Amino acid sequence: MQIFIIYITLHTILIPKIFCNVIIENENCTKLQDEFAKAVSNFTSCGVFHSRPINICEKCVDSYLDLDQTYRKMNELAINDSKCIDYFVGQDRLQIVHTLYMASVNLWEEAKCSKCFDVVNGQLTNNLSADTETFLKLYKKNCCLFK
Repeated sequence: MQIFIIYITLHTILIPKIFCNVIIENENCTKLQDEFAKAVSNFTSCGVFHSRPINICEKCVDSYLDLDQTYRKMNELAINDSKCIDYFVGQDRLQIVHTLYMASVNLWEEAKCSKCFDVVNGQLTNNLSADTETFLKLYKKNCCLFK
């Protein structure tokens, strides 16, 4: 009889609770994975389309911020005492999620895009910095002189 009670307890209470929580939490992580895939794709496409003339910083800031925010969310979401990002980074030798993120960050930094925008409370914004606005005004005013 005790074995039967243990069996019923496991199958009706404990196992569904354990596995349902894992599935629900993994669904949240999977949603972030999907958001990240779209964000990487959007930023990459934006970069390609704005490579000539090079205006990736101006035109792709929102897609870069979206990419960065999604990666941060993956870093913050905890699942069973580990972060969502741990499911995608360090679990395979390619570390595709981290590699794609770092490639995007490196492109952004190589273009010096961060210097074009304001940083508020340590977070990059899509607001042009005062220096960038001044440069763009002078460029527009004087661009025809060099043609």
